[in-house]
Order: sequence, then structure tokens, then C-alpha cells
Amino acid sequence: MRGLLQRLFKSKFIHNTSWIMFAQIYQMLLSLVIGVISARYLGPSNYGTINYAASYISFFTIACALGLEGIVVKEMVDNRNNEGVVLGSSIVMRLVAGFFSMIAVCVIVAVVNPDDKLLLIVTFLQSLVLLFNAFHIIDTWYQSYLRSKISTIIRCIAYTGMSVYRVWLLITGKSVEWFAFSTSLDALIIAVLFVIKYAKDGSQKLKFDRSVSKHLIGLSYHLIIAYLMAAVYNQMDRLMIGKIIDQTHVGYYAAASTICHMWLFIPQALANSARPIIMQVKSENEQVYIRRLQQLSCAIFWLGIVFALAVSLLSHFIIDILYGAAYREARGALLFLIWSTVFSAMSNPRAIWMISENKQRYNKYILLCGVVVNLFLNGMLIPIIGINGAAFATLITELVCCFIAPNLIKETRPYVRYMIQSLNPIKLIRNN
Repeated sequence: MRGLLQRLFKSKFIHNTSWIMFAQIYQMLLSLVIGVISARYLGPSNYGTINYAASYISFFTIACALGLEGIVVKEMVDNRNNEGVVLGSSIVMRLVAGFFSMIAVCVIVAVVNPDDKLLLIVTFLQSLVLLFNAFHIIDTWYQSYLRSKISTIIRCIAYTGMSVYRVWLLITGKSVEWFAFSTSLDALIIAVLFVIKYAKDGSQKLKFDRSVSKHLIGLSYHLIIAYLMAAVYNQMDRLMIGKIIDQTHVGYYAAASTICHMWLFIPQALANSARPIIMQVKSENEQVYIRRLQQLSCAIFWLGIVFALAVSLLSHFIIDILYGAAYREARGALLFLIWSTVFSAMSNPRAIWMISENKQRYNKYILLCGVVVNLFLNGMLIPIIGINGAAFATLITELVCCFIAPNLIKETRPYVRYMIQSLNPIKLIRNN
């Protein structure tokens, strides 16, 4: 019986992961083609403006998420009779957070950049995503049942619609403001489709409950703080480049970053599929639970190494072919940023371990170390070596958050040991 269950888990995991990866590959290919053409059309300056505004919004995107995704999956896995209330309460909480965040981000941009009306318009159009993202939490319901096929189809439809919209913008020669709305359009389509689909598939109606909301916030507020800190060091480089140099250099940096993040859908897909399985196994067999975490870490790490090596060898060619001569200043940053993603991807299994062990409160201390290191290095290096300094700061920050900071905290030290052990590829193929 045990062997049968394990084979069933494997089958569901592979099937679910395959669908997630299909969506991400489809989205990546569309994004690569449409995004590159858009970047060439807009030029480094306008492309930099969109990404500069997106950096502000990213802070609030993290805040509006409320750290709920992993928590909601665990709550639904543990208590199926309450999933409608958990989902409904999560949506309402995110909507409220999104509304106030929209106001806050526009006020901040207006105060920090008082003479840049274009930036304010672009920021407002992109900030609409903060409202629409509230309904994306429905995706966790499908994750908890390993039914990511539905989410995959929804996201593919939405991204196709957004891509058609961008092609229309290119053909008709629209201004940068129209391009700024494309991300919000994508989020809107996803939200509408998730609500319609859940109304058909869900066995429970979505309901809001104040006590459930308090319970969820009690579990997730550590993650909210942690994710905000992660947003600081993930976006502060672009904000500091924009203020210390200019928005054109933000465009160069964004081009390099876009290439580097192309492979990150793989660890995300693996983690999304593995999360409910690992959380369920935790209560059944501690040894198997640790092994599953190590196998996930091993797969993510070595996939990252392979991708980073390939991009490093072909960096000049990739920049020239995709973005053209106008973006050649992105080459140096690309070499540092691509290796930083290897270590940032390792945060996926760490997040699963922390939620499973109820140690998510320590994540904020890990990321606080990252914030301090990142701000110090950015402030020191950007004035000297420009965007290459920001990229190098990101690499060092990810190394600190991956290995050094968790080892400084007694409660998270066991995970560092598990992770280091998992870097041996033999762990991935060990018999179950």
C-alpha cells in the first residue's frame, strides 16, 4: 500500500509539474518575443521608465500578497471542510490591501519624482495589478489538489490575450502608457477566469470570516515582513540606479534581469507541485519528508548551475541578438545576475521547510541580513561601477541569504545542513 501511494504521489507530482512548466514555457516564449520587440520599440529610456515604476509597485505587490500562498495551501490540506472560507477571507484581505497600496504607491512616486508626470501615469496604470492579483489566490486551491492544469490553461489564455494586445500596440505605434497597462490587463483576465472557473469547480462558496482572517494573518505576518525585505533588496538596485544614474540605465539593467529570470519558472513549478506533497508527508514520515526536500533542493540547484553556465558562455551573443546594440551596456550585469538566480531559487524549498516546521518567523531575520548587505553594497558600488556594481551586490546578497544568514540562526541551522547535503546529485536519484 505504501509503495502504491508513493507511486501515486509521483504520478500526480510529475503530471502537475508538467502542466505548470508548460504554462511557464509558453509564457516565457511569448514574453521573450513580445518583450524583446517591445523593448526595442520603446528604447532603453521608455523601457527603463516602465521598469522603474514596476520597481515601486513590486514592494506593494509583495505586501498585498500578505504572505498567504503557502499558508493557504497548508490550511486547505489540513482542513478541507473550511476551504471556501479560507479562500474567501484571503481574497477580501488582499483586495483591501491592494486598494490602499494603489493609493500609497502613486503618492510615493508623486512625492519622490514630482516633475515626472509620465512616470506617475505609468505607475497608476501598472498599479491596477495590485487589485486584480487578489483573486489569483484561487490558484492555491488548484495547487492543493495538484490540479495545476486548470491554472495553466487560465494563465496561457490570459498571457495570449495580453500578447495580442501588445502586438496591436506595436502595429498601431502606441505610446509607453499603453504598454504600461499590459501587465494589469494580464492580471485582470486571470482574475476573471479564476473566479468563473472556481464557481464551477469549487464545492464550497467563497465566504469572508473575520476570525479566519485574523488566524491567517497570525500565521503569515512573519512572511509579510520577510517578503517585503526580499522586495527591498530585489528592487532597490533599480530604484538606486534610477536615482544615482538615470532611467535609461534601469532599462539596461532590466534587460539583463529579464534574461536571468527566464529559467526561474522551473524551480517555482517544482516547488508549487511539491509543496502539498511535502507538507502531507511531513505528518506521516519525517525521514521521507526530509528526503523530498533534499531532492527538490538538489534538482533546483543543479538546473540553475546548468542554465547559469550556458548564459555566461553566450552572454554577449544573447544581448546582441535579443535586444540589439542599444542594450550592450547590459552585458556585464548579466554575468553577475545570472549566478545570483542560482542561489535565489533555493529560497523555494526553504520556504516550504519553514512553513512545514512553523519557523516562518525566522525568515525575516535572514532577509534583514540581505537588505543590510544589499543596501550597503549598492550605495558603495553603483557610483563607482554603475549597473555592474548593482548586479554584483545582488549576487553577494543572494549568497548571504542562501548560506550565511540561515546558519547564524540556531532554529534554521538544520535546514542549511539539509541543503548542503542535497547538493550531491546522488540524492536526486536515491531510491524511495
